Amino acid sequence: MKLQKVACPIILLLMVSAMNAAPADQNPMSVELEGVEPPPPGQFGHLSFRIMARGMQGYLELRCPETLRSSLGLHFIDHHRADMPVLSPIDFPTWRKNGATGAVSYTARTREGVVSAARAIPAADGVAVEYRVRNETGKAINNVAHQMCFVLTKAPQYGKKNDLTNIYTWIGGAFTSLSRTTPTPAQKGRHPWVMVPTARNAAKITGPRENPDGWWMVDQMADEGIIARVSEDGRNLVAIAWDDDPWQVMSNTAIPCLHAGPTVGVTVNLAPGAEHTWRGKIYLLPNDPAALREHYRRDFVGKASTIHPPSGR
Repeated sequence: MKLQKVACPIILLLMVSAMNAAPADQNPMSVELEGVEPPPPGQFGHLSFRIMARGMQGYLELRCPETLRSSLGLHFIDHHRADMPVLSPIDFPTWRKNGATGAVSYTARTREGVVSAARAIPAADGVAVEYRVRNETGKAINNVAHQMCFVLTKAPQYGKKNDLTNIYTWIGGAFTSLSRTTPTPAQKGRHPWVMVPTARNAAKITGPRENPDGWWMVDQMADEGIIARVSEDGRNLVAIAWDDDPWQVMSNTAIPCLHAGPTVGVTVNLAPGAEHTWRGKIYLLPNDPAALREHYRRDFVGKASTIHPPSGR
């Protein structure tokens, strides 16, 4: 599979606002972003980009998105699910790169008229990502939602499967390993696939608290809408967060992957011509939880994604 390569700095901070992109030569520890090229026509494939850093084996990947749906139905899924048929196949876009800024981006359109766009831009302390959906169907659509999946599989420092030990969020004020949550995998009798409700939004979650063949929701609550994984040597960490005040954070250790929103249960309704933008960040930082929390709070606390009406396009 051919990939596009873009040189960027080491700390990845996903957010696409007007941030100053630092040239790679200002940071001796550089990274590369690679936009994954489309699969053969008619086949499933990831709309994703890969993240590689000097000193890090392999790569990380953001499936951007894994799924996209609205009241019309399922617009996109990047893998086969017999129980999740899409309305129509999309024409896979090709990631573009901007040689001046190091940004990678794409725009895609479904046959129904749902337009989506993703962009990741390197900055002095990371890489910013934006995901935008615009309604060009000619009628109102409701319940627009998507799922972003941060995949650690191909990075040995972060890719150990079926193990919660090095996966963290803040619980009761402490940076806490998810291996300390309950019920435990031993009690459930299956590999760890846990959801941790956020304290702000736990009361909004209704319905089942587990899928008997997959995930379960733990008893504890996360203080923040961010989830992290510490490297096997304990020196560094990666983390992900989004700006829509997620209802839960999650990890499926069989992949392994990290999720911190956007929350599928949050309703986004779009009038004809309106669009909605979500912003998120993936951090690659030294293993300093206090510094990570400072970055997160600076970037997300008190900020939210917004709907832009047709006149604001």
